Amino acid sequence: MKFGQIAGVLIIFFLPLNMALAVDQGVFKNRSLENHGLKKWEVNKIKAEFKSMYNQGGGNAAQKLNGNPWEARRARMKQRNQKILQTDKTWGGCREYSYSLRGQCYAKGGDAYTCERYYDARVGYCNTSFK
Repeated sequence: MKFGQIAGVLIIFFLPLNMALAVDQGVFKNRSLENHGLKKWEVNKIKAEFKSMYNQGGGNAAQKLNGNPWEARRARMKQRNQKILQTDKTWGGCREYSYSLRGQCYAKGGDAYTCERYYDARVGYCNTSFK
């Protein structure tokens, strides 16, 4: 094996481990577990989010547009975005959706503690919903 291949294997193996240790030690350090749980309104928000995601109807009925090209473009963009957000109605699809929302939280500049709290709650919801 070449040095580059060995380094690549080591990075692939140790990077997730280091990230898990950093999250475990850095984000939740000096925080009590009682405060880690979400408030009732936050839990209800997550439940509603998943309910709306998984209970989407056909909803692809043709829209009657008034000839405005900007409205047609907005409708196409909205349809494209909805297609992207659709996930499998499985445990893995639910976890993948949770992971993508975690990344969006960080991308929007959310603090690590809040992003991880919401991610843990979403993963817990996936685990209880898809046994």
